[in-house]
Amino acid sequence: FSKKASTSASSTADLLEGPKVEWLETRGGNSHFYEVVGAPTGINWTDAQAWASSHGGYLATIVTTAEDKFVFNLLGDARFQDASVYHSFWIGGIQPPGSHEPGGDWKWVNNEGAVSDNEWGPGQPDNLDDNENRMAMFGPNVKEPPGSWDDRAMTDLVHGFVVEFDPPVSHASMQVASHQGIYIAGFVVAMVLLLFFNCRKPLPPQRTPE
Repeated sequence: FSKKASTSASSTADLLEGPKVEWLETRGGNSHFYEVVGAPTGINWTDAQAWASSHGGYLATIVTTAEDKFVFNLLGDARFQDASVYHSFWIGGIQPPGSHEPGGDWKWVNNEGAVSDNEWGPGQPDNLDDNENRMAMFGPNVKEPPGSWDDRAMTDLVHGFVVEFDPPVSHASMQVASHQGIYIAGFVVAMVLLLFFNCRKPLPPQRTPE
């Protein structure tokens, strides 16, 4: 596997979407949903993140080893097993301009947690060609350790990416909010009616001085 990649035009026309899979809390997860998206003709990091954002998510931010293993297992989907295509997948790690190279100041697109130094592939990050400031995860079709990370140039055409979605508001939470709203509205109406009827009470007769 070579890190050299085409930087010709990126495309979202032929993306291959996998299923959205929840990382269940009962299995140590965070209730977030994750989706692997294949890009057979390649996609750069900026277009991958834009696609994720337009669909209500962001490129995956991986803050624990357990989350790393969960995301890597999603790459085992049969849709993405063509070893001639699917080598690595964009995730949400970024390195701001002016950072100490090669490993300084890496962070996640949503500023969630720290970027671990333990998940990089052998010899990574290496800032090859002095322009690698985005992160990809190695897929199962390369020799690098499963789920390890690679720094890439944001203009590289990588053949897939992983999108993370925050959990939706639960139905129970919506019910609680609805009941609270009804209670508050009822209280306001009761106060208005009380003021209204108090204002309509006849004044006591005034005694005229003798």
